[in-house]
Amino acid sequence: MAPAWLILPYLCWSNMNVVAYSLWAGSCGRWLYNRLKRHGSLDSDTWPLATADNARDIFHYCKLVQGAYEKTPSDLVKFTGYGEQDWIVKLVPTTSRHCPPHYIMRDPVREEIVVCIRGLNLAEPRNYLVLADTRKGSQPFDGGYVHRGLLNAAEWLRDNQSDVLKSEFEKYPGYRLTIVGHSLGAGVASLLAVLIVNHRNLVGNIKREQIRCYCIAPARSMSLNLAIRYSDIINGVVLQASSHLGSFLFPFSPVCLCCMVS
Repeated sequence: MAPAWLILPYLCWSNMNVVAYSLWAGSCGRWLYNRLKRHGSLDSDTWPLATADNARDIFHYCKLVQGAYEKTPSDLVKFTGYGEQDWIVKLVPTTSRHCPPHYIMRDPVREEIVVCIRGLNLAEPRNYLVLADTRKGSQPFDGGYVHRGLLNAAEWLRDNQSDVLKSEFEKYPGYRLTIVGHSLGAGVASLLAVLIVNHRNLVGNIKREQIRCYCIAPARSMSLNLAIRYSDIINGVVLQASSHLGSFLFPFSPVCLCCMVS
C-alpha cells in the first residue's frame, strides 16, 4: 500500500474537483430552474397576438404533418381527415438515407402543393445520425451557420423531389408551395425552404411570395441572422407551455411516445 503522504494530496485534489464541479452544476441548475419555472413564458409577452386566420392555418398544417407518420395514402387521408387519395402525389413512408419520411400533396381547395416531413423516430438509428452530424460553426451557409446533418437531409430531399415539384408547378403555376415539418422534420423543412428560395428554378421559377414554411416544434437548424433573413418565409410554431419546468422534465406524453417510435 502506498504511504499516506502520497495518497493524501491526490485525495485532496480529487475532492477539490468534486466540490468545484458541484458548485458549477448547482449554479447552472439554479439558473435553469429559475429560467424554466419563473421566466420561461415571459419571452413572448410583448409579441403581437396571432390572428384567427393564422391560427386556423397552423391547426390545418399541424394535422397535415401528422399524416407523414402513416404508411399508405389511404391511412394518411383517413388520419388527417382532409383531402382525397388522388391528391397524394408521392408518399415516402420510410427514412431515405438520412431524410425522414415525407409526402407531397396537391391541394386544389387551397391551391397549393404541400410537402410534409415527419419528426423524430426514436426507433430509427439514422435519425440520430442526422442530429449528431453537427458542431458549432462547422457548416457555414449564406453568411451564417446551419446544422450540417439537417442541411444534408434537406439537400437530399431537394435533389430527389425537385423534379416532382417542378412537374406539379408546370401543371398548376398559380399554386403556392407550403413546406411543413414536425420536430426533426421541421429542421429539415426550414432548410429545404431556404434552399428552394435560393434556387427557385428547380421548382419551376415560382415567386418567393409563393413559398412558405411551417415548422412545428422545430429543431434548431440555423443561426439567428439566417432566421431573421428568412422570417418572411419560415413560421416557427412552439407551444409557450414548453418553456415551463414541467414540460422540460416530462416532455413526452404517452401519445407522443407512441408516435415517435412508430
